[in-house]
Amino acid sequence: MEYPRIIAPGDVHRTRIENQQPDVNKGLDKASFDLKNSIMDQLTVQNLKVLCAKTEKNTKNNGEGSGKDEVEPEPVAGFKICPRYIEILETKPKAADKGSYDYGIVLLVRDKTKESNRQGLGLNLGLSSHVTLQGSKIANVCGYGGSDPSSLLQHSSGQVKSGGKQCVEYKAPTEQGMSGSPVWIPYGGHPMVVGIHNMRPKQKNGGSRGTKITEEVFRTICAWLGIGFFGKRLCAMGKKNKPHNTYLSFFQHSDFAKVFLGSSEEAGNQDNVTFDIMPTTIFPRWTGRHVLYAFKFHRPSAWSDEKKCWVEWQPKQQRAILVDTLKDVNLVRLEEKLLKNGNKRLIVLIPAPGDASKIQELRLYDDDRDEDDIEDGMTEFAGVSFGRWGDKGDMVGSRLFVIE
Repeated sequence: MEYPRIIAPGDVHRTRIENQQPDVNKGLDKASFDLKNSIMDQLTVQNLKVLCAKTEKNTKNNGEGSGKDEVEPEPVAGFKICPRYIEILETKPKAADKGSYDYGIVLLVRDKTKESNRQGLGLNLGLSSHVTLQGSKIANVCGYGGSDPSSLLQHSSGQVKSGGKQCVEYKAPTEQGMSGSPVWIPYGGHPMVVGIHNMRPKQKNGGSRGTKITEEVFRTICAWLGIGFFGKRLCAMGKKNKPHNTYLSFFQHSDFAKVFLGSSEEAGNQDNVTFDIMPTTIFPRWTGRHVLYAFKFHRPSAWSDEKKCWVEWQPKQQRAILVDTLKDVNLVRLEEKLLKNGNKRLIVLIPAPGDASKIQELRLYDDDRDEDDIEDGMTEFAGVSFGRWGDKGDMVGSRLFVIE
């Protein structure tokens, strides 16, 4: 990528008064990253744009012979603005935290012919940690500033100064018109978005500030797009001779995951079998890498240590536990499997860093319990195990799941 102009460190950000709500008919900010999800057709999103409440310039007037790269206008399929931001504007327009909710999304019309031009940046929810963003991390901001509609893409960078609960502050200089630009850091060899630029710093000492990509922001985006599975159960379906289902679950006085055995109706009455299964790591399209998901357990309110809610998979120990921090070791891949009868099932894959041949798959089993055992209340069992992906030799239980 070529950046023809670098913003000088002495340049300053405009005031918040100059921020305006977007005029969708005139186009919107160009900060884009891909959220393609290959699990199910209805979850596929070809391109997502993140923006703050600021209008982008229409670049179709660059003109021939200008010597500048033209940006072809893209048809917009829809847009959303953070509902909390709208609520604040209507009730408390001077609220101190208004800027934290000054973001939205723009969806582009799906077009296979343009996929190669929609490579985008990546997302990793684990990077929202205060500790992760501190230290020597360099924040990068790319956007279109100024009032000239023919202005070129600009790039600036600077050290991450602080990372609060809702905002991230960085020393990268910005200028009017760059609101809505992605704020990204290099991570794992890829550019990963950690914020949405939309504010000046609290103190007038240079630099910029933006909305941090927190779990709340992530959930809002997922809700807008209809991706991810929230408040759902991971289920291995029963068979004719054993009609009960097997569910991934956690029990209050157990240190590791178990299974619950019963029907869908019985599982619906349990408070320990529900998860949010979120796409928490999304790589740039050019990497060719799969979306990675995290399981967040809906911990019952009566349980202690409520911060332990992220599932950590431990194939070597043949178990899964709950931890309080989202890390790379928590992430899994969801692989779709088409059955002979046309039904679809999911395989939960645990990546093996650096060795694709050692990918593990989750398996749930019921210890051969029958319906009489279930009726007698034997519905709990430590039936969680792992095996090498595709290795069916001596396999116990099921590797194929539905999400209900």
